[in-house]
Amino acid sequence: MERWSDLHVHTKYSDGLFTPGEVITHAKNKGLSCIAITDHDSVQGVDEAMCAGNGNGIEVIPGVEIPGVPISIPFLSGWLSLFIIMVLHELAHGVLARHIGVRVKSFGLLLLGFFPIGAFTEPDEQELVKSKPRDQLKVYAAGPMINFYLTVFVLILSIIFASLTNSYLVTEQAGFTDGLYLAEVTEFTGLCGEGPKSLNYGLLDTNVKILYLNGVEINDYNSFYYALSLDSISAKLLLEGNEGIYLEELYFNSDGKLGITVELREKADIIKPFKYSFYMFISELLRWLWILSLMVAIFNFLPSEPFDGGKMAKIILGSFIMKRFAEKKKRRLIGLFFGSLVLLFLIINLLPLFF
Repeated sequence: MERWSDLHVHTKYSDGLFTPGEVITHAKNKGLSCIAITDHDSVQGVDEAMCAGNGNGIEVIPGVEIPGVPISIPFLSGWLSLFIIMVLHELAHGVLARHIGVRVKSFGLLLLGFFPIGAFTEPDEQELVKSKPRDQLKVYAAGPMINFYLTVFVLILSIIFASLTNSYLVTEQAGFTDGLYLAEVTEFTGLCGEGPKSLNYGLLDTNVKILYLNGVEINDYNSFYYALSLDSISAKLLLEGNEGIYLEELYFNSDGKLGITVELREKADIIKPFKYSFYMFISELLRWLWILSLMVAIFNFLPSEPFDGGKMAKIILGSFIMKRFAEKKKRRLIGLFFGSLVLLFLIINLLPLFF
């Protein structure tokens, strides 16, 4: 038996039109068996929706949408990127350990069932600790450094790949797209729902097609951002929705932002050529590979355990300071110092969310 769901539903508690109870009624009439309530910055409608859902046989999944964080990692290319990054990272540790004469007890893949999710290297810790500090640093630095090298390599490869395929992809994409749509109007224009308020919040319909902006015909993101740059005070939009074609004028706030999100939508029932889909997947894979590789490299150089940088900090500082302490206590104190430092920076960055 087929079951249908909608996992992105807003209620009147953000920018939706209906109460949670009315949403449940509409879901039941549409034949849905499950919905997710994902209002902006609010979970007020969740309890009401769950109560109404229980009485109507509709499963309700609680959620929340955080505006200003438009980052999502696609599953396949994201997983494959992380897998490649982790395997190379751990392999580099193992290769450098063998290079300095340290035995590697094991190297392998981490599996979730039959699904590979990472890799591991287990050098002989006793042999590694007895080796020269410089050699230990080589082993610990090997992982994040190979991630830096991978970032540079993939960036260069991405540029070459884009130069060879861009004209084909743009031409093909023009035949698939239905146009650029106004997808969302946020209340605040900063990250995570912070910052100045949007002057256009609550005044615009969403899911409407943008035909013209400041007199420029809109077909894609490039034409949209070009037209947007023509006027720094307001943006005149010609829109097409259920009520026909109409004109709206939007205004920039003190941050110079409109507080809108646009998205390029494709025509329904379009079958894309395999060549196009393959090129798009490779392009997406390369993009996430260098982004995630750089992030892994940076995080692993943080001077706090369990990161490689924490182990390196203990070796470097332990060689120059606190000569009177035993080696074990010395490394513990260094680890505590840098761990506290990282925690302090984290707290400082989180404070704006609460005040």
